[in-house]
Amino acid sequence: YRQALCSLRWHPQIWREASLYCSRQGDMKMASKLLEDACDAMPANLLMGLIYAEYLEKQKQIEKATDLYKRLKERVKSEDKTLAWIQWMKFMRRCVSVDAARKVFVSGMRS
Repeated sequence: YRQALCSLRWHPQIWREASLYCSRQGDMKMASKLLEDACDAMPANLLMGLIYAEYLEKQKQIEKATDLYKRLKERVKSEDKTLAWIQWMKFMRRCVSVDAARKVFVSGMRS
């Protein structure tokens, strides 16, 4: 996967597959590092950010995932901002509380 990532650096699917491979092998640290590197390589890519946020949620790293959503809503292209807000609200509802999701909704309406 390292060689594939050299030439296919801008394809989120390759990053995700490499991360899944590492996590199946039990190397969670490398899986997390790959997804973090992917988000650094493609900061405006909504798909990559959502993949990494999903991974963090599965690893119960709620604070880190929340920070990622906050950065993601500012980095993505304008046509993807609505989807970023919606996914953040769903995440907050699943992992934190309904009240937290409502606060995200209100701040989204104000922005």
